[in-house]
Amino acid sequence: INLESNLRKQGYMVLNFSAQKVEPPRMEIVKTKDYVFFSDGNCFPDELVELLNNSTLHNSIVVSNVQETMGNNIIFSQEELTEQTQSYLDGIDYQSLLEKLAYDLHVFGGFYLEIIRGKDKMYVADINHIPYEKIRANKMEDGEIKKYWYCDDWSQFRRKEYQPVEIPVYGSGEVREIYVYKRYSPKQYYYPLPTYVGAMKYIQIEAEIANFHLSNILNGLNPGLVVFMKDSNTLTEDEKIEVERQIKKKFEGSDNTGKMILMIGEEAPNVQQLTVSDLDKQFIALNEMILQNILSAHRITNPLLVGIKTAGELGGNAELMNAYHLYFKKVISPAQRVIEDTLNEFLTINGLSEIEIENEAILETQFTEQTLTQILTVDELREMIGYSNRNE
Repeated sequence: INLESNLRKQGYMVLNFSAQKVEPPRMEIVKTKDYVFFSDGNCFPDELVELLNNSTLHNSIVVSNVQETMGNNIIFSQEELTEQTQSYLDGIDYQSLLEKLAYDLHVFGGFYLEIIRGKDKMYVADINHIPYEKIRANKMEDGEIKKYWYCDDWSQFRRKEYQPVEIPVYGSGEVREIYVYKRYSPKQYYYPLPTYVGAMKYIQIEAEIANFHLSNILNGLNPGLVVFMKDSNTLTEDEKIEVERQIKKKFEGSDNTGKMILMIGEEAPNVQQLTVSDLDKQFIALNEMILQNILSAHRITNPLLVGIKTAGELGGNAELMNAYHLYFKKVISPAQRVIEDTLNEFLTINGLSEIEIENEAILETQFTEQTLTQILTVDELREMIGYSNRNE
């Protein structure tokens, strides 16, 4: 027996609340537009930024990934830089550029650079970061994307002041070009997908749980209420639909948790409290599931690597060190190579020395601290952890 059908036959209105789903984007090609829409609303990168800002765990992992990718410093292959190299480098803030590229790579799976060529187009005069969310790809021509489109706000691209501007792709021979790096994703011909795409629903769940608890507190920890109100055939079908729409608009979603519904009519409605058994246990199990899925999507084998301590998780120094080396090899080192190769391509064009990201020294733990202090001098210990010699 269908409870909803029976209630409707007796004259009751039945409301079904649903949450907005987070789904991987679909590339949408519109005949009247030269560029390819990034998801149905053409704003998938903005959705990724919203997930980043609303999820504590996801944000913590991304920030850790970015900091590790930036390393300790940028070093050059030539110990003594020529006057030409130094002059060129003085015009580019490489640390700031490195941070922006690392963020885009870990959040979006790719990045964009504006390349400005010199007067004779034989050298690169300037390199500028382009925010990832402001770019859309042109439709392919002969199997290639030959230009991209820039817009300050793609949610308003139809307005005159936000009309997209085309930028030729790097290698076209123009003075101003766009360099594109996108991580390979199967069947994604125009835009990459982030590595954590499989955990997007869990990232949103974490954010919605926070909203749920906040709304409960702000609304006085009121329990959910269900209101049964017989319409006695006083409402037409269109009026019922409108009432349903208005109630859904006001009470659907985690932001409206704990709010009370007040309905006034000729007959007093029957109001009942809704309670969920073992809600605390359900939240504990859900939090564990969220933690595991988000960490797995980011390829984090030990939560301590990103500053997250879990109950009952001891783990020795050797285990943590092994987890770090695996994390660095699988996540950080590939990201550093992508950025190094990209920047070195432009430095090489200008005949300048290549750069390398220098990483902080990691204290190995084959020996105990007591053993190390017995077999090494103070200066050797300082060098091991990245500090300079005391006499320098």
